[in-house]
Amino acid sequence: MSSTTSIVVVSLRLRYNERGDLLMTPVPVTNEGAPSTTAEIVFPIVVDRAGFTTQFVLFSGITGQRTAGTMEFFGPDGQPMNLTIR
Repeated sequence: MSSTTSIVVVSLRLRYNERGDLLMTPVPVTNEGAPSTTAEIVFPIVVDRAGFTTQFVLFSGITGQRTAGTMEFFGPDGQPMNLTIR
């Protein structure tokens, strides 16, 4: 789809947690016609305490392309962390 005028697109992910609270987060809109990239992505904060967790949903954004990569986790001191995957 193309347009000669400006358009706005919003993508939201909705989920109810265990307490019944509605959680909402924006999901990036992607151009499936653009070339893929291998650029590094940094997530500065990952939460897993006091009833909060962070969930990563990986997608390539390119039609027919599989998503693959390596995730590395480091503590505030810059040292690698050993994490348990649930």
